[in-house]
Amino acid sequence: MRCLLVLCLTFVGAQCLDFNGLPVHTGCSPTTCMAVSCLSALGCDGRIDPHGGYCGCCPICVKQLSAGESCDVSLFLGVGTHAECGKGLHCDTTSLTCVKSTRSTGLCALRHHEYLDKEQHLLGSSEPLCETDGTFKAKQCRGSGCYCVDTDGNDLGYFTNYAAGTDNMDCTCARDKAAYLKTGLIGKLFFCDNKGSYNKKQCTGSVCFCTDNNGKMLSNGQTVNIGEMDKLQC
Repeated sequence: MRCLLVLCLTFVGAQCLDFNGLPVHTGCSPTTCMAVSCLSALGCDGRIDPHGGYCGCCPICVKQLSAGESCDVSLFLGVGTHAECGKGLHCDTTSLTCVKSTRSTGLCALRHHEYLDKEQHLLGSSEPLCETDGTFKAKQCRGSGCYCVDTDGNDLGYFTNYAAGTDNMDCTCARDKAAYLKTGLIGKLFFCDNKGSYNKKQCTGSVCFCTDNNGKMLSNGQTVNIGEMDKLQC
């Protein structure tokens, strides 16, 4: 298989990868990422997107453009380093340069405006999902799966492939845990599943109990010592 400006890896059902190890074909399957070799994004002079590429398989370096720099998408197609307008900027569709944003100041809102302003989108790009206040929704999706983020869009380390099901992925536990850790408080424990949702059993200090989907203790629920957590019937 011959691809322009890409690195091709040979395996069953060969595909072409760009310089970041990202698939350039349009088909993604649950096993796609198993066959991809990712290049390191360390030393990135910008923002690292941990689930970059069309199938969300590899981390990529996203250069942060300054005011006045060109944001013409055609300049970045087929190259290893992708780019986006930096914080507080958006891509002006007339001049195709990064300009100071006068719209909603929420980071997700800014990213969403930039996305809508572009007539073309890089492979692997996806429309940001925002709350009404301009912050990021807890669950974002890209390529072959979804992942949990904080209000600023920082990845919280929970990623689920579509094949594993994402409909019941709410990232509530992942986000609550991240917010609690930022306070510097201790005592409350968070047990999140691999989708960032609350497990049915949670603990505060040495006391454990059954909870609802929001991690709240069920009324009239049983409590046990943390050493007997397995005895809970939730």
